Amino acid sequence: MFMNVQFSHAIVMRSNFSRLDFSGSITRARLEAVAFNECRIRRVSFGNALLKNVDFSAAALYGSDFELAELLECDLQGVVVDQTTQMSTVVNIQNTKIDRFTLLTLIGQGVLSEGQRMVMDIHDGVAKLRLAFGGFYRWLHLVALMVFLAPYVWFVVFHHVRAHFAEAGGPSMPLASALWRYILTGGRSWAAPAPIAWGPVLLFAAALIYNLIRFLMLWKTASLEHKEQVTTLPQRWSLRDHPVWNVLFAISKWGVAVFVIIAVVNLAYYLWNPIPLPHGMTTP
Repeated sequence: MFMNVQFSHAIVMRSNFSRLDFSGSITRARLEAVAFNECRIRRVSFGNALLKNVDFSAAALYGSDFELAELLECDLQGVVVDQTTQMSTVVNIQNTKIDRFTLLTLIGQGVLSEGQRMVMDIHDGVAKLRLAFGGFYRWLHLVALMVFLAPYVWFVVFHHVRAHFAEAGGPSMPLASALWRYILTGGRSWAAPAPIAWGPVLLFAAALIYNLIRFLMLWKTASLEHKEQVTTLPQRWSLRDHPVWNVLFAISKWGVAVFVIIAVVNLAYYLWNPIPLPHGMTTP
């Protein structure tokens, strides 16, 4: 706890005050690479201060005054403000990060001008998801999912229909078992046990995991969009506040190229499998 701290005219660099209660005066000071993240900052005056690369993320700025201060490359994502927070006279707020919800809160209080917002780095978690998994890209993801499932869906449909026209009492096996053998052998054999084709199986497993992640990201994006439509309000949702979704998003983003290669190889493998010709026919 730092109460009634006097940093006026001070130079503070590379310091960490995270998760503390903080109050006092930092007027005309220079702060660089200082962390105030998750702090409860009460009635602190940053007037005429130079703040560079200062982390205020998830901090509560109750009654804080930034009159004529410069905020350069600072982080205001997730900050909590009240009616007495003063930022309308900030001199420079270049490249300062802020999330959409906090920005709308400050705009509602008449704090930030359009010119100030134009030079800020504004983050929106829902918009980031929508960019990758909404609109036109949603259809591309769905097509990619169908391409991945195509060989297995075709196998199930074909043999399900074939079973209805087969002679009763003939040799048979459960369709699920046949599909499992089809996957394990890379499509080479399903009617009888055969050695496991580890290459195609590993490709299938990698593609399956990636597509499950892709499906989860599509579902999360659609659910957030639905909430926005129902409430007519922006959703306060950020990847940085949800580590699991952040990891899944990173995998889905950087794994696209790998998945495309896997999908093409997997599809080509199944397309090049030999198939029996009708009786009496020969290859040209």
